Amino acid sequence: MNGFIFSLVVVFSGMITLSLQSVHLLGSLLSLEMMMLGLFFFYSLVSCVMTGGEVYLGLIILTFGVCEASLGLALFVSMVRSHGVDYVTVFCLN
Repeated sequence: MNGFIFSLVVVFSGMITLSLQSVHLLGSLLSLEMMMLGLFFFYSLVSCVMTGGEVYLGLIILTFGVCEASLGLALFVSMVRSHGVDYVTVFCLN
């Protein structure tokens, strides 16, 4: 039961961090990754309780999380190289 609560706290703290401190692009990417890992942990706990340890879908979710992280870091590096800073406000088209 404590693992379920911990994973939900991780997901909600990632959402709160993403909404409150979205000044830097890298901080936003880390918040998204924290939410993804919390969801993976929650799914792995649920699948172990419900199906007795079947985690194939969990591996697919983890693979999508890794792809999201690599794509986000590639986007981050290209934005920093082109604009020079990682502030989210620089990327607005106003």
